[in-house]
Amino acid sequence: MYIKRPRRYMKRGYIGSMSRFEINDEDLAGLKDKAVLVTGGSSGIGLGTVNLLLSLGARVTNVDLSLPKSSEPGEPSPIDSRLTFEPCNVCDWQALRGVFTRTVEREGRIDAVFANAGVGARTRFIDDEIDDVDGELKAPDLSCVETNLLSVISTVKLAVHHMRKQKTGGSIVLTASVSSWSRFKAVDYTTSKHAVLGLMRSLIPHLEELPVPIRLNSLAPNWTKSGIVNEEMVSLTGLALNTPEHVARSAALLMSNNNRNGEVIFIDGGKYWEIEEALGGAGVGSFVGPSLPAGSDQGSDWDRYLEFSRRMNLALKGL
Repeated sequence: MYIKRPRRYMKRGYIGSMSRFEINDEDLAGLKDKAVLVTGGSSGIGLGTVNLLLSLGARVTNVDLSLPKSSEPGEPSPIDSRLTFEPCNVCDWQALRGVFTRTVEREGRIDAVFANAGVGARTRFIDDEIDDVDGELKAPDLSCVETNLLSVISTVKLAVHHMRKQKTGGSIVLTASVSSWSRFKAVDYTTSKHAVLGLMRSLIPHLEELPVPIRLNSLAPNWTKSGIVNEEMVSLTGLALNTPEHVARSAALLMSNNNRNGEVIFIDGGKYWEIEEALGGAGVGSFVGPSLPAGSDQGSDWDRYLEFSRRMNLALKGL
């Protein structure tokens, strides 16, 4: 089933071939009583999304290793009857499969899934780390890739498995990153986020062949306040962070708007752009290069991002 991408956007503006838009409260209508499963919902972007979904009347299953810490801003009420916490390591297939099964049994369906669980960079892959026991080179640390990519693949597989049984299908949102197309020095993290974008792109034609509408979209937030981001390091750039709430609104929009499919929403300082058409679904060449007119004010926001990336790479020199 083919779902066309929308051609009209709210308060539309352009940066090169990127489409900028605003998200208004009325754009998030339609999530009341929807059953939504969120991975990594106990902190950062995930927690912000859980809180927003609850405020919009959705029924939410939070899948995470632990409940939100009491110090987390905006911690949801533990007595909210519309919120279910499922303790789970998303890298454990059997455990995650059980979470989906119980959610369907409890809610009767799963309308939307937010594959958001993630961790920060762990390794550069190329360092010589020697095993203390046998003196041989250690295998690379793949924990970041396992969480940021492999668990996302598992989450998508389970979501499609259950949604294809529903006449209404469903919505799947992936947390990619601005590093999904950047030469960012956090090697394992950047690798995993490039792959998340590739996962979405390659799955779209297969999902369009299904007899029910299953939409798949991605978020590409710039630096966002969370446990992954070192705010002191980001402060060296002189640029503002997103808040989890900024990113949460874009996730909710993708869940509620049935016309959005195969999109990548770039979030920077609480501003939103749909950028997948600019990226061409293939690479950044046409995006960073000729599509931005030289000397044009239209390129100012993207130029600001490129300068941000340059400064961040300098700040990460020791990584």
